[in-house]
Amino acid sequence: EGDDASNARIALVCILLSSVFIFNNVARPDRSSLQFLSYLETIRQRIPTKTLELSPQFFPSFLWVFRDFFLQMPIRKKTGKAYTLKEYMIERV
Repeated sequence: EGDDASNARIALVCILLSSVFIFNNVARPDRSSLQFLSYLETIRQRIPTKTLELSPQFFPSFLWVFRDFFLQMPIRKKTGKAYTLKEYMIERV
């Protein structure tokens, strides 16, 4: 077990060596998931590049997988209609 700085360096090297980065989220997305994504964006911004145009080629494609997510979207109490995934992410997360 290492400290947070060592873990972050190892994670960064793994991400940069990958062609696809899969974020496997268990259950419903929550604020900690979004904080992790914010952390990834901070890492991406700190990668030294000669020009901003080169930055995307150093970062892999991103795939967010919702594992063990509910099969049906929750029902809105006010309208009685189910959320769309986009609405759920915006309003509930």
